[in-house]
Amino acid sequence: MTLPHMTPPPSDATYDDRLTYAHKVAAGQAAEPLRDLRPEELPDRGLLAVGDRFASQYLATDFGDATQTANEVSAALAALRHAIDGATAEARATIENDELWPDGRWRKLNEKLSATDARVKQLVDQAETAAIVAEATATLAALPPVERGEALIARNDAAMLLGGVKNDAQLAQAVQRLAQRDDSIGRLVTNGAWLADYLASRGLDQTHIEALTAQARAAGLQAATRSLDTRRAQAARAVAQTNTARKAAASMRAAWEQSRGWLDGHAKRTIPKMR
Repeated sequence: MTLPHMTPPPSDATYDDRLTYAHKVAAGQAAEPLRDLRPEELPDRGLLAVGDRFASQYLATDFGDATQTANEVSAALAALRHAIDGATAEARATIENDELWPDGRWRKLNEKLSATDARVKQLVDQAETAAIVAEATATLAALPPVERGEALIARNDAAMLLGGVKNDAQLAQAVQRLAQRDDSIGRLVTNGAWLADYLASRGLDQTHIEALTAQARAAGLQAATRSLDTRRAQAARAVAQTNTARKAAASMRAAWEQSRGWLDGHAKRTIPKMR
């Protein structure tokens, strides 16, 4: 996942400015790590606090049918947090170990940073992959397919209700209304296959088809959170929380990038230069 660029606050910025930036990183609105912090500052606490908040919110969710995969996401986030904390502490101890020659400090530091880079990437990828699977499992539970005995009537009714709509704006509104229904028509419309075929038969291009099917799914999931079927409602809420897990992983990754920059600067300030 590539985040857009945003200039970080300067090293003398206030805590509030830094926390605002940390929130933007976690929300996917910034990517540039904070660098050149003062030596006495712990390098990554703000971003890790944001990651912890998202992770806690994720852990508080009941994922129902997707629990096993959701637990894999949680395990990856916990391992990611542990890896960042451990690597930061170990690298800092190496930098400040005056019993090692400068060349030895740099070698150990670079080995630790490189290994942690690979580990962080592995765990972020692992968390994101598990989140995709958890989202798909929860979505299927929240938006179950139409039962075979109801499918024909649902297709006819949905086609009739949409057939009277003449322009694209009205069609988008009609699709959203049908997707919010808690019946076989709603389940049919939120199932992308039928809706995509119907929209193609009306001559819509692929871009519009993808936009309307995504809109229908989002509307269906939002409506499912209010369903009297507790299993569907639970699953729909779980779908929303998979994005929270992605934000947790993104903020922790950004925390490591920030910490890495601080450690590099700290090493340059602390390790004596060879004459």
